[in-house]
Amino acid sequence: MRITLKNQRNSLLAFTCVLNTKFKLIAQNYSLSLKIIWQMCELQRCTHGGSNYAIRSLPLQFQLSEEKYDLVEDAVIAAMASTERTSSMIENLNSRLSPYFFLRREIGHRYLELLKFYLNHTPFLRSQHSSRRKKSPTEILTKTTHPHWLEMLGYTRFKRAA
Repeated sequence: MRITLKNQRNSLLAFTCVLNTKFKLIAQNYSLSLKIIWQMCELQRCTHGGSNYAIRSLPLQFQLSEEKYDLVEDAVIAAMASTERTSSMIENLNSRLSPYFFLRREIGHRYLELLKFYLNHTPFLRSQHSSRRKKSPTEILTKTTHPHWLEMLGYTRFKRAA
């Protein structure tokens, strides 16, 4: 397990490079060191309003004014929220695929194409982000609604006369 994680370290932690780039911009905007921004990021692991958060935030509050502290914290939270974590995406994909692979011994190209179509166009029933609920991955990426799945496969839907 340790060797597997070591070999996959770069791909699993790729999101930290994206965060580092975003944090550099925040540090430049507020004339702060990158270390302070990363400390603010680490602070977000604690429950807001909890005693651990209050204790760990004191050194940062002393370094920054109260107004600047709130602005920097909001910027860090926004940067973290807009950055997809690679490992969570992989876990999500794996949890969606594993039931389909368990059903079949041999997986051919046609089955994979059908599975890809199905998963790309099946809406998420639940999500932490309300903007993603009841939308398919394709709708989220293209930011447009797509036609009925039968029409996407080239069939004409039957419509009753009024």
